[in-house]
Amino acid sequence: MAHSFAGVSVPRVLDRLQDRVRHVVFLAAVVPPDGTAVIDGIDPAVRDIVKASIVDGRYVQGPEGAQAMLCNDMDDEQTAWTLEQLVDDSGALLTETVDLSGLRVDVPRTYIRTARDTCYPPELQEASSALVRAGAGSGHVVHMDSGHMPMISAPDRLATLLDSLSAD
Repeated sequence: MAHSFAGVSVPRVLDRLQDRVRHVVFLAAVVPPDGTAVIDGIDPAVRDIVKASIVDGRYVQGPEGAQAMLCNDMDDEQTAWTLEQLVDDSGALLTETVDLSGLRVDVPRTYIRTARDTCYPPELQEASSALVRAGAGSGHVVHMDSGHMPMISAPDRLATLLDSLSAD
């Protein structure tokens, strides 16, 4: 499964792993157009703030920002646990050029769009899901009424959805 920023890396390795992959699921995954970088698609009004959050090659997000973007559909206990788990991401996920050639591999894929996502809003997910569906292999989109982290806020619903995809 490619969740969030993993939408940048999974297409790069899909070509190498195609013999071991039966189905790829993109969950609220960031998939910018081929040859661009994630930072290119960020709203210009906040792009400089995001660039300033890249320190020594690490994308550093504080608890306040993480809570607003990741925890909007979580209860207090889920939010506290999520914020305790915060770690920095690689800044390269935001700044390196994306290579989507792996999407040419004929492997079934599903994009799960999260309807209440404040981190990666539905309109951006629509653009990413279109890129995922445009590749080789069968591709479809399913919707989930959750925020960005359904593995925490709605784990049973996500598991049921993933089980249904594996049965296809």
